[in-house]
Amino acid sequence: MNLKKKKRPSNPLKPSTRSKVRKGPARDEKHLQRVRAQYCIISPTITSFATEAHHVRCIGPRTLGKRVSDYLTVPMCASCHRALHSMGEKQFWRENHLDPADWIRAFSKEGRQAIAALRSRT
Repeated sequence: MNLKKKKRPSNPLKPSTRSKVRKGPARDEKHLQRVRAQYCIISPTITSFATEAHHVRCIGPRTLGKRVSDYLTVPMCASCHRALHSMGEKQFWRENHLDPADWIRAFSKEGRQAIAALRSRT
């Protein structure tokens, strides 16, 4: 009598066999560090050199609560960043007569590609 257990077929949902492809927006910590090393896009003075990377949401189609790609970021000092969030993104850029997409395109190839990909979807 054969008491060997039959080998089960592998489970496609098991973590070891699942594809490692990451879904969602691109993440790149080195790019964010390069953005933070720039002067504030609104007030580029010596005192505003300690900047934060703001993820620009108004460039592409609206998504519910999802972050955008790290390549769609601009440098902002803390006070400008707070002002943007308290005012609303579109109004803030309108009042400061700036298009963040221009800075993103000029800053990196990945930013140009991310904007092109967003614009092609709409």
